[in-house]
Amino acid sequence: MTKEWVEVQISEGNYDLVDIAETIKIAMNQNGHNDESIKITANTNTLKSVLEIQDDFQVDFRARNSISSVL
Repeated sequence: MTKEWVEVQISEGNYDLVDIAETIKIAMNQNGHNDESIKITANTNTLKSVLEIQDDFQVDFRARNSISSVL
């Protein structure tokens, strides 16, 4: 089975972690994917974000202008 990469674009703006997570969920729904498969939360003890990926999804942060530095 060939896997398909889907690029999610987030418009420039001032987003907090909840806004980023919600924008990704909306994009996943629009592409017919389960929006519960990827969760982004904050670890307030370490001041880092936590990206949980379920099912058979992969995230590639090597794309130009990715949000990797934010997360």
